[in-house]
This record gives sequence, C-alpha cells and structure tokens, in this order.
Amino acid sequence: PGSRLTQFRDGGNVLLNPMMNRAATGQTSLVTGSMTQNVGTAASPKINPPGWDPSRAWGPGNYGPQALQRLHLLARSAGGTGDDARNLITGTKAANDAMQAIEARVVAAARGGEAVWYNVTPIYGNGYAKPPTQIAVGAVGARTGVIDFKIIPNIP
Repeated sequence: PGSRLTQFRDGGNVLLNPMMNRAATGQTSLVTGSMTQNVGTAASPKINPPGWDPSRAWGPGNYGPQALQRLHLLARSAGGTGDDARNLITGTKAANDAMQAIEARVVAAARGGEAVWYNVTPIYGNGYAKPPTQIAVGAVGARTGVIDFKIIPNIP
C-alpha cells in the first residue's frame, strides 16, 4: 500500500511510509497529548512482517532477548496502530525493550504538553524479504530539542 496520513484534533499526526514489497519502511509523526490517550492498538496476529517466524515468537518456552515480536514503528502508547502492516516489523525482544525506553520518554513529553517529532526507520541490511538488521529511532521535542537518537541492533 501507499502512504497513510492520520491527523489528530490537537495537531498531532502520523505518516506511515509506503511499503516495499511486504516490508514497512518507516514512520514520521508529531506526537501530541491526544495521541497518548489509549488510541493505539495491539499488533494484529494476522499481520506477519518479513522474517516473522511463529516458532521463535516471544512466549512460553521462549522468553529470551532474541525471541521475536511484532514491533510497532509508532508505538501503541503513542497512538500507533497494530492493524496496519505499514506500522509493524519483526524484531527481537531486546530491540523492543530499547525502543520502549525511547517511546516512554516521547509519551511523557507529549503528556506534559510538548509536541515531539518522532521518526522510526527500519534498516533492511539483508533485503526487504528479511527482518530489519537495525532500527533508526529519533525524537526531538518542540521545546526541549533532542530527546533521543539511536540506531538499535535488531536481527543480524
């Protein structure tokens, strides 16, 4: 599918980039307070991003840092949808934990009244048919400046 723009009443928005084959390619958003008020949705088990392997999924018997999860590019806590393949990638529990630490700071700033530019770009070092090898995450507050920027290792 092509890109998808969603706008919120208080000026927040999210642009989900077009997919490359079946792979999500990124999102850019302006996260505002209204986006953090339980409008996001859980990752749909019907969406299997490139590299998804149910036998390696996080769950009973597989709770290690390399267990696979469906990761939101725009977090559920920041209004991200889990029902759109453009917002989901295959990632490790370790990558998800690293993303959640940044997402928590973005959400806290937005709930405190700050608008936060937030960008997540998966890096497909092994091609679009496989999971991203890294995830670039950046957040900049309208008042406070850089909140965080990281290249998060995912699946080598």
